[in-house]
Amino acid sequence: MVRSRPLERGLELDLYNRRGVTARVPLDGGTQERDLVSRFRRGPEALRFDEWDRTVVCLERIAEMHEQDGRRMDEGAEQRDW
Repeated sequence: MVRSRPLERGLELDLYNRRGVTARVPLDGGTQERDLVSRFRRGPEALRFDEWDRTVVCLERIAEMHEQDGRRMDEGAEQRDW
């Protein structure tokens, strides 16, 4: 088992960035991101074992990044809707 925060961060960024560029209708908000959050949060549920603790934390951090993006998209959609 390798315990390396830089390695974990690299994994997190790779999985986060694999999504690539997205397109959406201006008033859609963060729907796409919420779908990703639920997907990344399902993974840790299956890995709740001691030997997977660090992987669980990585997946949760990726979900949090997408959650932040979703909130930002929601705010942008609300501003455009005015």
